[in-house]
Amino acid sequence: MIPKNLFPKADKKAFVIMLLQLLSFAMLSVVFLIIVLPIGVIAVIELVLAAVFLFVLVFGAKRFFGRDFLAVAVFFVYLLAILLASFGAQLLPLDAINLRFQVLAAIAVITIIFFVLFRIFLSRDFSHGTVISSEKDSAVVQAEFDFLAGINGGTYVVRSHKHFPKGEKVKLKIEQGFFGRKPKEITE
Repeated sequence: MIPKNLFPKADKKAFVIMLLQLLSFAMLSVVFLIIVLPIGVIAVIELVLAAVFLFVLVFGAKRFFGRDFLAVAVFFVYLLAILLASFGAQLLPLDAINLRFQVLAAIAVITIIFFVLFRIFLSRDFSHGTVISSEKDSAVVQAEFDFLAGINGGTYVVRSHKHFPKGEKVKLKIEQGFFGRKPKEITE
């Protein structure tokens, strides 16, 4: 369990996502140990990492993502399923190389379709932030890490159509830039 006072709340969300990504990378990396370790040992390591992954997802992400937990869970449970399916494909006999290739190609196609559907149905083009300072046509806002909007927590200068008092919670329109997504405008 992540201690309550270890990071500010916004950083806890990013920490949980980073931890899930690190566990995903570890699960993917373990497959390369197939050269030096027996398959049974690798399977046990994979299962332990999958259990830790699910523990972090259920007890970490659920705690910090609130209403967004279901979408985050869908994304990471799918990632876990893909990692386990990829490991399963490695268990196929070496003489079944065509079957291995077909399974991995199917996984790749399904993953692309999943990411497109996730982007269409579960991601969003807005986030929320707190006004730090504001003028008539621009404002400085503090936004938290938002997995579904695809932005990192931080301070952003955005357009505004009126003056907002310091500390007011506002809705931010997110736009895709050349180097990623970030808040561009206060909409409410």
